Amino acid sequence: MHLQSQNYVEAALTLKLHADLYEWDLNSFVEPMDDLMLPQQSQFQRKETLHLLILDCLGKGKAWESAIEICKELAYQHSEVTFN
Repeated sequence: MHLQSQNYVEAALTLKLHADLYEWDLNSFVEPMDDLMLPQQSQFQRKETLHLLILDCLGKGKAWESAIEICKELAYQHSEVTFN
C-alpha cells in the first residue's frame, strides 16, 4: 500500500515494525511470507532481508539518517552474531 503510493518512509517504518518481531537467531526458522515472496528462512535471515528492504525504501525516501541507523544495526549483528 505505501509503496504503491510512493510513501517510502512509511513503507520502511512498517517493515521495521515487522522486522522487530524477529530475533537475530540463526537457529530458529520462520515460515515463508507470501506477501513479500520470502521463503522459509532463519529468523536472522528474515530480519536481515527485511532490513535490506527497509534500506531500499529509506534510500528512495531520502531518509539518510534512518538508513545509517539500520546499517549500523546490520553491521553490529553481523560482527556479533555471525562471526562470534
